[in-house]
Amino acid sequence: MAHRSLYNHFADREALLDAVAECGFVELGARLKECRTPADYVSTELDFALNEPHLYDLLQSRPHATMKEKPSLRAAVHVCIGEALRLFSCEGRSSDENRRAVMKMLMLLHGGISMYRGGILDLPDDAAFVAELQKMIETEA
Repeated sequence: MAHRSLYNHFADREALLDAVAECGFVELGARLKECRTPADYVSTELDFALNEPHLYDLLQSRPHATMKEKPSLRAAVHVCIGEALRLFSCEGRSSDENRRAVMKMLMLLHGGISMYRGGILDLPDDAAFVAELQKMIETEA
């Protein structure tokens, strides 16, 4: 395949990256739908991030502001967020409180992943990292 032939299918580099990100979010969303507990969610998200680091980085790089123009990408992202809401929402909280709890959990996850992959966290292996984040998120929920 010639380098330029990609542009027969995608308007530019960003469109190509959005298409790959959409596939990644669809794949992650399908895995998250299988989760039955918050701990399952955490281990699934971390497994994806640690075993597919380049794809995970791409997913995190897509600007949310531009998703209004990309409904299929936006829908794929919302599946992942919806699964987090399903597992981390509590009946006694308002929808805003549940949304904030999910945002807080996702920030903790993504920050932890960044620190772990950057070598900042002193943990012996991936399993210890997953267990540590699960404990942290459990206490926050």
